Amino acid sequence: MPPSMDELRLFVPATDENFDEDQYFTANPDVKRACDSGGFQGLAYNHFLAYGRKEGRSLRLPNDEELERVRSRKLKRIEQYLRTDVPHERRGQKYDFLTEDLRQVAGISVSENVSSHGYSREIMAVVHSFPDGLILDCGAGLRTTYYEQIVNFEIEEYLSTDVIGVAEELPFEDETFDAVISVAVFEHLRDPFRCAKEIVRVLKPEGMLAFSASFMQPYHAFPHHYFNMTPSGARALFEDDLDIESQTVPIYLNPVRTLAWFLRIWTSGLEGELKEEFLNARVRDFMISNRELHEMEFATALDPDRAREIAAGTMITARKGRRIG
Repeated sequence: MPPSMDELRLFVPATDENFDEDQYFTANPDVKRACDSGGFQGLAYNHFLAYGRKEGRSLRLPNDEELERVRSRKLKRIEQYLRTDVPHERRGQKYDFLTEDLRQVAGISVSENVSSHGYSREIMAVVHSFPDGLILDCGAGLRTTYYEQIVNFEIEEYLSTDVIGVAEELPFEDETFDAVISVAVFEHLRDPFRCAKEIVRVLKPEGMLAFSASFMQPYHAFPHHYFNMTPSGARALFEDDLDIESQTVPIYLNPVRTLAWFLRIWTSGLEGELKEEFLNARVRDFMISNRELHEMEFATALDPDRAREIAAGTMITARKGRRIG
């Protein structure tokens, strides 16, 4: 579907034809830091040639004035739904509900990691179902397209963020939104059940939820990763309060993605000849007993940090402190 009047592209893929150093740096602050430290001979284009093209890096479009106009219209619309009974402040065109107490409750810490991805066709179907409605993107990350009817809620102040706060205590009145989107967020929450209750609270009667979370995915912290969820676990978050209409595996969550993700991490945790041996292994080489698997050098020589990312599980040992008094 072509862009409509209520959406604004903020970023576009970088190409040889449209490359602009300032726009590339703005879209990729990690590259700016690397170049400022002397990497890539200080040139953004050198990074683009070496990594950026393959990684699908973006450019930031110079449309700040238009963004502010669209955001201003959105904020005027949602002001009546913001909770004025909790601490907050307005800074420019954004509302900030993230107090120090909430930071402690949600376990928020500073991170340079940025979560940024576009909407899948499944999510866009929900968006297009409410062309005149109001939609909450709970844990939006950095969005490459800015929609006037979607409130981008985040713990970080990204370019596309409208309201800052924690998902476990949404700063909106009851029954505010026609729909709520939450994609790849709940695994990063310390209390996903509390957030689920908050989402139910801010949904209008007959409102729609579009939600996904990690199941068989490696450890990925932004900056924290707490709980992966089985299909039954994901349902348990909402089935007492909402009518579950479907539960599917969209292409962006297909098992092949998990397989490729694991293999990339495993490969990065090996070196030299062993790395090449792993890359040349066949699937049938791993169809052996657990005892034999545990003895494979692919397993015993794997970098500990990479092993933690893709482990079958972790074990904790702990000790209760001595009683005082």
